[in-house]
Amino acid sequence: MSTVGMSTSSVLPVELWLEVYHHTTFVPDILEPDIYRHMRSIVYLNYEHHRMIQHALVTKRSLVLVCKAWLRQCLPLLYRSIFIRKAGSLSALTSTLKASYQQSLSQPDDEMRSLGHHTTKFDFALIDWFPKARPDDTRLLEQVIRCLPNLSVISFSICSCSPTVTYPGQGFYPEKEDLERLLASASNLRILGSCDVAVNHRIPNGTASHPPSGLERDVPTLRELTISMGDWEESPVDPVNMPSVKYLGLRCDRKGLSSRHYQVLANFLGALDDEESMRTKSLRVVQFLDPVNVANLIQGMRGESRAVMLETGPRCKFSMVGHAWRPLRSTLEYFQIHEHKLYAKSTCLLEQLSISGKFNF
Repeated sequence: MSTVGMSTSSVLPVELWLEVYHHTTFVPDILEPDIYRHMRSIVYLNYEHHRMIQHALVTKRSLVLVCKAWLRQCLPLLYRSIFIRKAGSLSALTSTLKASYQQSLSQPDDEMRSLGHHTTKFDFALIDWFPKARPDDTRLLEQVIRCLPNLSVISFSICSCSPTVTYPGQGFYPEKEDLERLLASASNLRILGSCDVAVNHRIPNGTASHPPSGLERDVPTLRELTISMGDWEESPVDPVNMPSVKYLGLRCDRKGLSSRHYQVLANFLGALDDEESMRTKSLRVVQFLDPVNVANLIQGMRGESRAVMLETGPRCKFSMVGHAWRPLRSTLEYFQIHEHKLYAKSTCLLEQLSISGKFNF
């Protein structure tokens, strides 16, 4: 068979190659605007997305090793979404981003951009987060974010630890000042999957009792905020100053709480609905992300707590919904009416039993 002409095979346009790279490494609902379909539960319910992101990263890392042309074309794709699984990667990532930024300063704007310029999403999903390493890692994390000028999505999803004899605990507990510096480093932030707050974990200057005070100043474009806590009693003492936030997601680790645990939550939601407050002027939706939380909320709220929730109703400037986007207020009203009917029915039955004398306790 003749091989004449095979060495002059046509070269595909760069634009077509970019489409090939994109479809080869595509993961749905992780970048704007598609992420808004998934962000409601990004902190805890994204294990499947984590697996898909990791598989896509393997492909991206392979693409940049093929040749110099592919390296140049695929680097923006590789750094568009950064996924950190081990704390040891932070140091290497920081050095790489800093070196790239310094190199870009000596180049014309259109000729070479820093690697961090392409990043819009940062997943901080560690499995080896040890308490002794937290101060240094928090500092490195701040330096990384400073190198990502177009970062719009940050997700903290630290849910487990690597196998070890000494269990180090779980979660990411930055001090208030550290968290505020992180937020100040991401001026274009639009979505924040918040840090975890563990049950009975004492944080004198933590994120629960003293929420970040600089949201309006440091992240004026923040639209969605997800807060996960260990107990509803750890709800912020005062509403977070978040005039630009339109969506607030809430989640609690502790299940089967008594009615007293919901009082702080009810007061917090009532404060969010303060018509005179400008701290939450843009808030439109408060969603309870965990179906177990919704069930416990409906069954556990009694008396004053339920009254506060029901009063946060027609005049409310935002809607409260459950994990399935069903209005929570109507569910509480139905449960209250249903509860009264059950009580009335049981009272009538008790009277009949009392009259007939048939008591079988």
